Amino acid sequence: MWNCLFNCSGVISIGVRYAIVKGKALNCGNNVSIHPGVTIRSLKNMSFGNNVSIQPGCFIDATGGVIIGNDVSIAQGSSIFSFDHTWLDPDLPIKDNPLAFETVTIGNDVWMGCKTTVLAGVNIPGRNVVAAGAVVTKDMPPNCIVAGIPAKPIKNI
Repeated sequence: MWNCLFNCSGVISIGVRYAIVKGKALNCGNNVSIHPGVTIRSLKNMSFGNNVSIQPGCFIDATGGVIIGNDVSIAQGSSIFSFDHTWLDPDLPIKDNPLAFETVTIGNDVWMGCKTTVLAGVNIPGRNVVAAGAVVTKDMPPNCIVAGIPAKPIKNI
């Protein structure tokens, strides 16, 4: 059903995607809007707060767990990864080494700009702005704007 509605726009398809998320996700609050072209892997490991908007072209892999708080907006083309490749066994190609899973937490009142990337194990606490194109590789402090590759706090709000 999700694949059938993957690229459909309009209120009805957003409503059907919401119903799927409500039934399959670990937790799903009210007013969760998943727009067309969003890919979510391991929906059963995701938790959504209230008033969450995920815009077109986003990719979320929740294999290791993703928790999204209330009043969160994730702009177009953003990615969230809850796993990483290890390279512990030198006798195996890196792609064949075991994966490491770590939960990503996005707190309340966070806005992620276009084409942001959040890597495994990261905590973005409440009232943060992640600037467009930023790559968040480690936990951020609350109440700030973060930007860059890797992302760093650039301004308190």
